[in-house]
Amino acid sequence: MAKFNFDVIIDKSYYEKGENITGTVHLELLRPLKVKNIFLEFFKTFECEFQEYSTFKDGNNKINNFLYNQKVTLYEGKKILNELGSGHHRFPFSIKPKYLDSGSSKFSDFFQETFLKFKSSYNVTATLNIHDEQSIIKKSTKEVIMCPRIDIVRKMTEKITIMSCICFRSTDILLIAYADKEKYRASEVIQFVSRLSSDNSKIKRMKTRLVCNIWINFRNIRQKQSKILVEVDNTKTENGDCVAMLKIPTNAPSSTEEKHLRVFYTLEALVYVNSSSPIKISRKIALEPERYQNERYVSIGAIKGVQFPSKHLDIE
Repeated sequence: MAKFNFDVIIDKSYYEKGENITGTVHLELLRPLKVKNIFLEFFKTFECEFQEYSTFKDGNNKINNFLYNQKVTLYEGKKILNELGSGHHRFPFSIKPKYLDSGSSKFSDFFQETFLKFKSSYNVTATLNIHDEQSIIKKSTKEVIMCPRIDIVRKMTEKITIMSCICFRSTDILLIAYADKEKYRASEVIQFVSRLSSDNSKIKRMKTRLVCNIWINFRNIRQKQSKILVEVDNTKTENGDCVAMLKIPTNAPSSTEEKHLRVFYTLEALVYVNSSSPIKISRKIALEPERYQNERYVSIGAIKGVQFPSKHLDIE
């Protein structure tokens, strides 16, 4: 059986922009241990690599960079007797990210004619320094899933003018369009609906597409690309509604609004009413990152222990 167990557990499966990240570092000791110190680090990293199709064999542009990391000491051993007694000891913490920090996002696939791979992520690492003859260092790292807060207007209206072929008079009506949700995840289906405010006119056809926009601006990499992920041509109407169903690809990157990386999505539709020219409408949607199931701490059976005061780390 292990003499001790060391792990960091994050309280939630994801955090929205502006929320404090909270969790607990667990140290279980079946017998006393000479602990020099325990500290916690919060990392923000950005990895990016792309290869143009025309120069695929000639090399690539690659970045692997720590954007920042800061740490706080959770426990400092005493100078004379730095021995921590047996038991299940807990070191709670909270972290306040930077105000402009946005969401986690990753992608690895061809985007237009470029192979693009990137990952913008946040991680928490707890480090245990054991003071003995071998000076053992043990680490535990967990990724923190961050979600951006993006203001989305779910419903949109467009005023259009319809000309009557019988009396040659024009009538102003409203084209109303909306999606079933503001935020989605990869592999989900978007339901996009359009209807007219008047029963005297009908939508004949609607062509809808989901466009992914990726902007990278970091060091020597300057990329602005857009790609149609899925497109449907829907001519079916039901009770006056024209409905388009678009399935989001499984590898679609989540939305983020970082300074170095921006990922955003637009739903674009061409709506054909009677015999008039098509009306173009567009709205934003947001993709959330995949949420992992909350991890639980697995005990090795130590009894009792000390609940240490919570430490706060404010990222400057």
